[in-house]
Amino acid sequence: MVCHDLLKKAATIAGCVSYLAGVVSLAHHLLTHWNAGWAVVAVPASVAVAAVAGWAFHQAGK
Repeated sequence: MVCHDLLKKAATIAGCVSYLAGVVSLAHHLLTHWNAGWAVVAVPASVAVAAVAGWAFHQAGK
C-alpha cells in the first residue's frame, strides 16, 4: 500500500535525522565543553542513544 510505504520511508528518514542529531549534539558538546574525563562517558552514551533511536525508527518503518 502506498500509505504504508510512505510511513516506512518517513520512519527511516526520522531514524536518520535522529542519528545525525545525536552526532551533531555530541560534536557540539565536545567542541564547547571539552573535558577528557567527561568525554569517556559522553561519547559512548551519545552514540548508544543515537543508535537505539535510529534502530527503533528503523524497526517502526518495517
